[in-house]
Amino acid sequence: MIKEETDSQKTFKVKYAEISTKDQLKEALDSTQGDVITSLVDQIEKKRLYRGKGGEIMRAGVCHLIHAMSTAKVPFNAEQLKLMFKTLHENIRHTAVEI
Repeated sequence: MIKEETDSQKTFKVKYAEISTKDQLKEALDSTQGDVITSLVDQIEKKRLYRGKGGEIMRAGVCHLIHAMSTAKVPFNAEQLKLMFKTLHENIRHTAVEI
């Protein structure tokens, strides 16, 4: 016995099809959010969030963030790439194995 779709299921399918066809990352990068996304590591460095309680967690989080952005192929300028490589290099030298 096949059940007929409810109105909620039909609405969901339509909205899902609409959302899944858009490149959400490209739209975010083209907007003003793109500057925020690409400058996150720099902002974290400037605020010195690696120090104090939670610094090790922040370091691990930044490494994951850089990995996710590189996997998503987010475009960066040369200065941003240099900062990220520097950050990764510092985190590799860190004494905590988790980082």
